[in-house]
Amino acid sequence: MIVILMGAPGAGKGTQANYLKDSLGFRKISTGDILRKHIAAKSELGKKIETIVSAGHLVSDDILQEVLRQEIEGEKNANVVLDGFPRSQPQAEWLEENVDTTGVIHIDVGQEELIRRIEGRLTCEKCEAVYHVTDNPPKKEGICDRCKAKLVRRKDDVRSSILVRLDAYDKQTSPVLGFYKKKGKYFRLDGNGKPATINKDLLQLMKKLER
Repeated sequence: MIVILMGAPGAGKGTQANYLKDSLGFRKISTGDILRKHIAAKSELGKKIETIVSAGHLVSDDILQEVLRQEIEGEKNANVVLDGFPRSQPQAEWLEENVDTTGVIHIDVGQEELIRRIEGRLTCEKCEAVYHVTDNPPKKEGICDRCKAKLVRRKDDVRSSILVRLDAYDKQTSPVLGFYKKKGKYFRLDGNGKPATINKDLLQLMKKLER
C-alpha cells in the first residue's frame, strides 16, 4: 500500500505520517528527508542537490523523481506513506505512471486554524522535533524534550508570510487534488480537531483503504 498525505502548511501531514509509521509500521518517505540524506552522504547527486538548495533554488522534478524512485524501489513489500510529494499536477502524473498508489488522504484544515498553528509553532534546531506554544508545549520552555537543544521559531512564521504560503499552496495543489478526485483516489480527512481525534479518524480511513 502506498498512501499519499496532502495538506496545507500547518495541516499536520508530518504528525500523521509519523503516526502511521509508529502505530501501523508504515515506511515514511519525505522528499525533504531524502534530499537531506543525499546531502549528508556527500554523493555526487548529494553535492548537486546541496548546490541547488544553498543557492535558494527549488530542486527540479527530475531530481525529485529520481531520488523518490530509488526510495520506493527499496520498499517494494512495505506499506509506504508519502509526505511532501506530489506538489504539482506534473509530479502527480509522473507518480501515477510509475507507482501503484492506493490513494490520497487530504488533511483539510480551515485557514484561520492553519495560521494559529503556524504562528505558535516551535522547532528544535537540532533534531527538528515540532512543538506548539499552547497545543504541545515542551516540558521546559524553549528546550526540546528529546535532545535538549534550543527551540526556535521560523522568521517567516508570521501572518503576512503565512498567507502568501497558503495562497501558493492552494494555487499549486488544487489541480493535484482534482486530478486524484477524477481517478477516484481522493479521501478527505477533517484535520481541524485534536491530534488524537484525527489519529482515530485516520485509522478508520486506513481500514477502508485496505479493503
